[in-house]
Amino acid sequence: MRHWLHRIAHREFLQAVRRPRSVVALEEIAEPPAPRAADWTEAIELRDAIRKLPAAEGEIVRLTITQTGAHKCPERPGLAAVVRARLVSR
Repeated sequence: MRHWLHRIAHREFLQAVRRPRSVVALEEIAEPPAPRAADWTEAIELRDAIRKLPAAEGEIVRLTITQTGAHKCPERPGLAAVVRARLVSR
C-alpha cells in the first residue's frame, strides 16, 4: 500500500509540474494594503487575553478563531474586543 500511495503522489507531482502556469506582469499586481497599527494592537491584546485562560479553554478559543476564519475576517474588525469582553465578564 505504501508503494501505491507513493506512486500516486509522484504522478500528482509530475502533473503539477507539467501544468501550464499563467504569467502575470509585476506591474499588474496590486500592492497589498498596509496593516493598520490598531490591528496589531488588537491582536496583541487578544493574544494576552487568551493566555490568561486555563490551557484547555485557551486552546478552544484559538481553534474556534482559526477554524471560523475570524482572525482574517475584515467584516468583523472588533472580534478581539468582543472576545476580550466575554473573557473579562467571566
